[in-house]
Amino acid sequence: MRGRVTGVIETLPEHVYGRLASGDADFAVGTRIPPPSLRSRVIGHAYLWAQVPDGHRFAGRDSVTIAELVEEPLITVTTAHRVRQMFDSAVAADGLTYRAAAETESPITAQALAAAGRGVCVLSDDSHYGLRSIPIRARNQDLIITLFGVWEPLHFASAHIEEILTELSDFIGELYPQIWADPAT
Repeated sequence: MRGRVTGVIETLPEHVYGRLASGDADFAVGTRIPPPSLRSRVIGHAYLWAQVPDGHRFAGRDSVTIAELVEEPLITVTTAHRVRQMFDSAVAADGLTYRAAAETESPITAQALAAAGRGVCVLSDDSHYGLRSIPIRARNQDLIITLFGVWEPLHFASAHIEEILTELSDFIGELYPQIWADPAT
């Protein structure tokens, strides 16, 4: 990226666009559909991952089904996260239920708990602590979340922000070309 990022604010998904509207940030990356008053573009897609430590029975797998996953102790983020909402919807659509072994607002805390052997965490974030990320499948397709780049249309640097989000989109496409090219597959 040509410009320099001077600060990053991490917040719950339900507050992302509010922080942008209040002027706390120049642009946002969110998983919820942005309000029409803001400019936005799809910048990528991400898998919903089952993240496990080495040695877990899923560790070498290419994917894991919802039915297999709900039999495990699960570590989830709260329902304020779109990932959790998507996961819960997929579980319900398959007529299944689960009980979370742990629930946290923080994806990094969920990963730490998974790395400590407390269960399988369900996230869209890149893994940490040596965890393996396995795509979650429901109804014969991977669960994939959409990432939106969002900014105020009258921001003085609107054109530059759009360039940054294009570069970020290109980066995401290089990381996950199989889902960026066609997220339905």
